[in-house]
Amino acid sequence: MNLCAFIQMHNEIDKGNLKRCLENVKSFCDSIVIYDDASTDGSVELAKQYTPHIIVGEKNDWQEERAHKQLIMNYAKNKIKPDWFLWIDCDEILDRNGVNNIKKAITQMVAQNKTSASFHQLNLWRGHNWQRLDGHFNSSWFLRLWKNTPIMNFDTSRGCHKRMHPLSIGTADCKLNFRIIHYGFSDYNQIPDHCWNWDFKSYGEGRYKLYYESSLVEVSWIMNESKCNTKLVHPEVFPISNVPKNIVVKPQPFIFQSVEHVEKVLTSDSTPAISDMTYVTETPKLNLLDFYHNSEALII
Repeated sequence: MNLCAFIQMHNEIDKGNLKRCLENVKSFCDSIVIYDDASTDGSVELAKQYTPHIIVGEKNDWQEERAHKQLIMNYAKNKIKPDWFLWIDCDEILDRNGVNNIKKAITQMVAQNKTSASFHQLNLWRGHNWQRLDGHFNSSWFLRLWKNTPIMNFDTSRGCHKRMHPLSIGTADCKLNFRIIHYGFSDYNQIPDHCWNWDFKSYGEGRYKLYYESSLVEVSWIMNESKCNTKLVHPEVFPISNVPKNIVVKPQPFIFQSVEHVEKVLTSDSTPAISDMTYVTETPKLNLLDFYHNSEALII
């Protein structure tokens, strides 16, 4: 069985994501194919230590991310001929249960004639310890795993954060009892990348005003923290090498006070250290079963 990781990247060394992601996928995938969206931080050179299968783009354009996924798919089908594909982003890893059991789960899927599966997304917030639960943060199941078939095409129209699996696949045949651990909201400096379909940095000093105004809008489910609700993630959910070394105190509901306050937060090296943000100490009793529906890898 050849399981192929399916990855896009842009300057992921600068974001602190690339090595963590690639170390994770190499532990359970047989091959890795990457589309690099014109990185300038050495991401390609680091990625070459993990895979020779890298398509290097000439121009950064995330609006073409689905067309780039088609390029990855075509390359993998021609050069590697994998049995299964796993879509994962550079700011994500598969949890310990998935790392240890994904091949077993695929075997079960084959026996039950299942060809695609979705995983639950666990969104870390303000650090690597806390999972955010309010709004849409805890409700997402994304189709991540699919069997390689002869005809597989993406909708290649422009746009970000659209359908990320081939058109030939409808809804997932099943849900797997695994978590995709998403680090994209764990750092305030990465959060804006997930909120707008344009380059946040291109707004210069005006980006702080944009962030502030968005944070006040209750329907802005990412930016607005007035109803922020989190729980501590059990350390055994993380692969062993990714267990956080320190526990930051629990994030509480929070409202930015001004544009200047936003600038102070976004330019800080350590968000939890900012004195005018509210945190409380919490040492809850954790139950690993709270994070998994049952002890079996496969959920139908």
